[in-house]
Amino acid sequence: MSSSERYIIGIAVALGIAALWNSFRLHHGYVQALADSLRSGAIAIEDSDVVDATTKRTLSDTTHALNREQLLLEIQAYRMQQQNQSLQTQLKQDDRERNLDRPKEPDH
Repeated sequence: MSSSERYIIGIAVALGIAALWNSFRLHHGYVQALADSLRSGAIAIEDSDVVDATTKRTLSDTTHALNREQLLLEIQAYRMQQQNQSLQTQLKQDDRERNLDRPKEPDH
């Protein structure tokens, strides 16, 4: 194999690697832009409208993340409600105990 053939093969390999790198970056950019648009509500896609695997995966991941965030907010609200109810119960109990400890006033 001559040096010019090796040079051409080397250039072809380098161009192939560059093409793979560019396709990876474009794919990653597409997925990121799609996910950002779904999260912000700029676009809305129904599962039945999706035909490619990448978009289906992104839609699934984004929907899952949104559902997770909503679930965490609901858990936090539930915990706060439970704490509020517990505090109200404790206050009522304290009031009852204070009333029992207080000497009764004679009836006139």
